[in-house]
Amino acid sequence: AAAITDRLYRPDEDELLLALGIGFTNIVARPTRRADELTRDEIRDGAAMLREKITRYRPAVMAYTGIGVYRWLRGSSRPTWGVQPEAVVPGTVDLVLPSPSGLNRMTFGELVEHYRQVVPFLER
Repeated sequence: AAAITDRLYRPDEDELLLALGIGFTNIVARPTRRADELTRDEIRDGAAMLREKITRYRPAVMAYTGIGVYRWLRGSSRPTWGVQPEAVVPGTVDLVLPSPSGLNRMTFGELVEHYRQVVPFLER
């Protein structure tokens, strides 16, 4: 719906997105129902590993799904939706998007509008 890709990809096709310049990662690999189930140590360690990945792979843009995720990486920053004035790793554009979680109170249409902000970065 956000027109980020030319078609809808199934979850088992996620590796195909690498050819489009789209990759996925997370802060903590352990599945949880809610972010508040993660421990401070998991978040701290995961944030450090994510910073290392960004530094190593140097993506043009990092799209963070969830404002809480970005807060964990920035410490006490108060991000807003969209492109951030300062990146976690210089040289990468940070784009904060709403979480697609069912716990999010945004409508599908609102989520789509936010996620469409990714498209111009993929067209470069």
